[in-house]
Amino acid sequence: MPEGSESHWPFIVERWSRQGWTFLIVGGLLAVTGVLIWRLTVAARMLPAAEQRAHQATLFALLLSALGLLLVYAPEFVYLRDNFGSRMNTIFKFYYQAWLLFGLGATYAIVEAISHRRKAPPWVTGLSVLALALIAGGLLFPVAASYSKTHGFATATPTFDAIAYVGQENPAELAAIHWVRANTPVGSIVVQGLGRPYQAHTARISAATGRPTLLGWDGHQSQWRGKAYGAMAGGRAEALELIYRSGSPEQIGELLERYNIDYVYVGPTERGQYEITPLAEERLMRVMDLVFEQGDVRIYQRRGGNALPSHR
Repeated sequence: MPEGSESHWPFIVERWSRQGWTFLIVGGLLAVTGVLIWRLTVAARMLPAAEQRAHQATLFALLLSALGLLLVYAPEFVYLRDNFGSRMNTIFKFYYQAWLLFGLGATYAIVEAISHRRKAPPWVTGLSVLALALIAGGLLFPVAASYSKTHGFATATPTFDAIAYVGQENPAELAAIHWVRANTPVGSIVVQGLGRPYQAHTARISAATGRPTLLGWDGHQSQWRGKAYGAMAGGRAEALELIYRSGSPEQIGELLERYNIDYVYVGPTERGQYEITPLAEERLMRVMDLVFEQGDVRIYQRRGGNALPSHR
């Protein structure tokens, strides 16, 4: 609820007055589905047990559709307020599940209508065939999208390995990922450059290994954690600046202790983001040990930590 407000209703009514079609259409469909569920439930009780199975399948499909309609209807009343101040993310999360449920319900309805086309009115069969044609058309998307994303299926060696592309861009980074996976405890904190939303080259080690970092995609974190985010993340972006760019060995050592940092990763993203100089890396080596080095990638371990194999 917006600050200073005592009720949601003025905002709900104001939205309905401006954009009421979703509310009316979904509300009407939900009412019709509810009536069908009630009538089918009552009718099924009067049938022999052998004939109830078909009604149970239809009832289940209607319940799936009703649940989908409820998910679409919910954001007309409430939504999770985030930094954007709109329903966007609530609609995204709820509608995603709703369309899956609608797909299941619609598939059952189409199959039933076509299977009983001799008994059904012509318009019901016609709508079912039209819906089937639209679904078939929609199936072109996965093929077209795959063609586009793979640049015309031009990949030399197709693979389900989601990080194989890293090796194509920078083999040293892929080697570092494998080294972190094999040689660091699961809970180790591996510092990387500040993450940027939807930028796959940032926070790459955390994404590929599951090891936590000091500060990942800060925009997303602030969006979902709200006012608490400032206190939780306060000073971390500045700490990264000191570690990578301008901190003295004493300051870096203090930050390693304060945040319980185990490793500092220096890759091409960090070098570009913080303009890391040989002097900056020399300061890191005053308080840390170099345990991985390949190409333009280095990993430093906090001195006094558990001794692990080095890769140099």
